Amino acid sequence: MERKCKHCDKVFEVRANQVVAGEGLFCSRQCLYESMKKRSLNTCINCGKQYEVKPHKKDSKYCSRPCYWEDKKRKLQGSPFPKPTGRIDINCHQCGKSFSKTLNSTRLYCSRKCSDAAKVVMEERTCPICKKKFESRVQSKHQRKKELCCSQECEAQYRIRYGKRRGNKKIPDELLIIELKRVCEYIGRIPNIRDIERYGIYSYDVFLDRWGKWDNALEHASMKLPSQAEKLAIGKKLYCIDVFKKKNGSDEPYDSEYEKLYMDRLEKDESIVFWTRRHGIFWETDNISYVPDFLVVRHDGCTVVEIKPEIYLDEELNQRKVELAKRKCEELGYKFEVITDQELIQE
Repeated sequence: MERKCKHCDKVFEVRANQVVAGEGLFCSRQCLYESMKKRSLNTCINCGKQYEVKPHKKDSKYCSRPCYWEDKKRKLQGSPFPKPTGRIDINCHQCGKSFSKTLNSTRLYCSRKCSDAAKVVMEERTCPICKKKFESRVQSKHQRKKELCCSQECEAQYRIRYGKRRGNKKIPDELLIIELKRVCEYIGRIPNIRDIERYGIYSYDVFLDRWGKWDNALEHASMKLPSQAEKLAIGKKLYCIDVFKKKNGSDEPYDSEYEKLYMDRLEKDESIVFWTRRHGIFWETDNISYVPDFLVVRHDGCTVVEIKPEIYLDEELNQRKVELAKRKCEELGYKFEVITDQELIQE
């Protein structure tokens, strides 16, 4: 199909599909670039000045943005419906305080504080458990997060009766208690919410729907959370999980502050070839499962290291785990070492 170049008027051949797509306007890329350099003269309708424009802006009417705003302002002044100017005093819809605003403003409140307070809605509700009336605070009129119960105790009872997931009711209590004990034996301490999500089979919501509170779930499993004195003795960060950055750029997770102290000592020891917590060692026998804390590799062999607070060493379960670890390490030709919190603090 023949077509005429828009720049040099040369006749050239193009395909029909190019014409349909709006292409094939120029005979060569050089003509395309030359056409883009062309400038046309327009006259500004505000100041009457002539100015150059590119081909794709040939319909422009103003030479600059100040000319555009000046012409628009002049048209508004001569309009039969001019934009309102000036200020007016009104009362705040929340606190009643008088404040000034422009005539074209839709402002209703004197400050952001009053604006946020106006969005809060208080509703009077009846607790479905104890039938007591209480005021429920709602943040938004459109997205209402309703407080169903008057207290945490009633909310726990409500969740036991009307759990979020109906399928959770089919799981027997005995299976949930066995799962709690299994996780406890696996990690070597009383599990918390994060431990259940990480090591458990069932979600944390399953236990809440059954017993309302996590403390109630532990009580049914004959477990007891450590007291405040015990928490201070073993470190407040014992139940936290964080990441330790090694010199080579990799990271290693740790579950207590004492493990972090031991990691610092490992990084400073030049005789160590390699150490990790992601060793994949899992020993299980006689209804006991055990996962060591560290695997340390030196030139003279491998060492399995367990970090354990001194107050927990006399427990029967931990003693059985230590005996299991010693027996397995002896079979593999490894060394086994238990390091207490007192040894790490003294160093």
